[in-house]
Amino acid sequence: MPKIDALHTDELEIVLQITKSHLNGEITIEAMYEIVRSLRKSKAPKKQDDTAEVDHAHDNVLIGDFFASADLSVRVKKCLENTGIRTVGELLALRASELGRLKNFGLTSMVQLRGELKKLYGRDIKN
Repeated sequence: MPKIDALHTDELEIVLQITKSHLNGEITIEAMYEIVRSLRKSKAPKKQDDTAEVDHAHDNVLIGDFFASADLSVRVKKCLENTGIRTVGELLALRASELGRLKNFGLTSMVQLRGELKKLYGRDIKN
């Protein structure tokens, strides 16, 4: 059961209306439970999964164009150039663990790359 201070004012108003209706015999206990269940479903955080719609508009951007617009260190650029990746889409298809195995590509490089991908395209490397 949620704490009262965690409830929003509009939710408290709904709970009060339901309770008054039940006390007046206008609503059954089963109907009250159904209303609460539907409220919980509507307030539950949406799960994000890998199958969600993703904007692929930037997938065909050449990696050189990405480097030109991104604020990346020379180390990150050289590491990625040595992989033979040609487009941002190919880069985004890699997992973080795969990038982490690249020579001279450590945590700082990963943080830089992820930050620039998010800033420029709103996308991230898969975990």
